[in-house]
Amino acid sequence: MKNKTLNSSKNLQPMTATCFAIFESTPITENVRKSISNQTFYTMRGLNIARKKNGKNSSKTQAQMVQRTRWTKVLDLEALFEPASQIGFPRRKTTETYHNAFMSANTNAEAVSVSEDLEVTVNYPEILCAQGRLKLPRSLSISAEAETRTLTFTHAAEGNGCRRYANDQLYALVVETTLEDSELYELGTRSESEPVAVTLPEDWDMDSLAIYVFATTADGKKASNSKYLETA
Repeated sequence: MKNKTLNSSKNLQPMTATCFAIFESTPITENVRKSISNQTFYTMRGLNIARKKNGKNSSKTQAQMVQRTRWTKVLDLEALFEPASQIGFPRRKTTETYHNAFMSANTNAEAVSVSEDLEVTVNYPEILCAQGRLKLPRSLSISAEAETRTLTFTHAAEGNGCRRYANDQLYALVVETTLEDSELYELGTRSESEPVAVTLPEDWDMDSLAIYVFATTADGKKASNSKYLETA
């Protein structure tokens, strides 16, 4: 059985959350990299950021504070999910990066809920680390073996079909939610039925895993929505 790790969040540096707004690049704003009035504009990891000079928290109402708290948490999650999102959001506006696409897909109450006391809960089954119209294999399952620290992914072989291509590439992102670490694994192509076993890092807790699968076309230009999987 195959075992291949593609990328890890350990090598991806998290972004800090000192900004107040993300703005879309336009012919007028794309070259703005200086201050206008009390606003400072700059680019950070592909995100177009607008920030107030005084650095004070301008969130006054409860709704503003809740949204700010949610945005800050999703910003942290963006780094954790980056091994998948950097290939999982290929169909986006030319002015957007995959950073923007992940933030847009997950800055909502379903993915990240915030209480009135500003306590944050990440609803991992609702997180999208890939997005698109490609379809996942009809049957895709996962089993876990705690003693050997392995996950085994299985799917039936498929050929070409509606929004399906035999050479589509399948991936799994495994997230250790307590340590806030992640690994991206390649699961072979849609037409291959051989089970793929992956061995997890020794310091990971098998009970703290969030597991996602998604597909891309062979050229990487299209993707499916990611799907959260429960272990058998």
